[in-house]
Amino acid sequence: MQTVRFEIDSRSAQVVERGGITLTVERIGGVLGDLSFRVFTDGTARHLEDFWGPFVGTQWSSFGTIPAGQSSVSVSIVMVDDIRSEAPDSIHLRISDVVNSVDQAVVAPSSEGGSANIVILDNDLETLVDLPGGSPAGKLPEGILAADSDGNLFGTTSEGGAYGFGAVFKIEKTASGYATSPTTLVSFNGGNGANPIGGLILDAEGNLFGTTAAGGAHGVGTVFEIAKTANGYASMPSTLVTFDGINGSAPRGTLIADVAGNLFGTTTTGGTYGLGTVFEIAKTVNGYASTPTTLVHFDGSNGAKPYADLTVDGAGNLFGTTSGGGTYGFGTVFEIANTAT
Repeated sequence: MQTVRFEIDSRSAQVVERGGITLTVERIGGVLGDLSFRVFTDGTARHLEDFWGPFVGTQWSSFGTIPAGQSSVSVSIVMVDDIRSEAPDSIHLRISDVVNSVDQAVVAPSSEGGSANIVILDNDLETLVDLPGGSPAGKLPEGILAADSDGNLFGTTSEGGAYGFGAVFKIEKTASGYATSPTTLVSFNGGNGANPIGGLILDAEGNLFGTTAAGGAHGVGTVFEIAKTANGYASMPSTLVTFDGINGSAPRGTLIADVAGNLFGTTTTGGTYGLGTVFEIAKTVNGYASTPTTLVHFDGSNGAKPYADLTVDGAGNLFGTTSGGGTYGFGTVFEIANTAT
């Protein structure tokens, strides 16, 4: 007697939309005779909407044959790449109607391979917020988002807002997902900064920190803090540092902080050679130093124009990249060692 089943590696699988999967239907107990079978599907996934193949009807129902002398055949399914954001779908497949004219044939119990399950994973983005050009939250976000312990999202827009110089916004986490409209926390007015391109970071108290690529007292950028208050957030940023060109200009990356709360970042231009800097803003007992400490002035030979964020290891060493300079003029990867004892 022959038993028909899905091969063990074909009994459970996850497939992303636009992917495909090949399942193996096998028989054990001999290979005499042509063995015909049928595969039915049910589950939440629907034929032609979520998957397709040489099948007929809303639910897949397909005939197959394992030829005499052969122990298995393949069955293929292709997933449809739709544009809907949706929960995972499932396909439950079961073998039935097995017939062999020269030997008795039965379907294995479901727990032993008589059925199989496929989960189709969604690959579509879900849009949380659309920013119209005239939105108080601004337009053209370029930096990464930050999230607090409650799941609320925070970000920057490089233009727009109340004064056209960009804004900081919050997207509230709700019981059912996220708010569909952002809350504007701060609109930059030029004097307190303009055009924040990098993202934000939060400290343990929920205060927000970031940079603007322009504006401030000298027009070439700032580092700012937006204080967390009992009722939400301050409506105006506190300018921690105003760049003056000599100590750097046009910071574009997201800040990082060490365990002591000191802030680190890069400026894309300015400094002694005009090719950018790496800076530190020291955490003090009263807040933060009002003048950055320049750790590195890029001079071309050691790199030029760092745009990306820094990263720090457990020993406090800093790592980053420059978009130009170096031996060949096409950029560098650098480390700045932590020498503090």
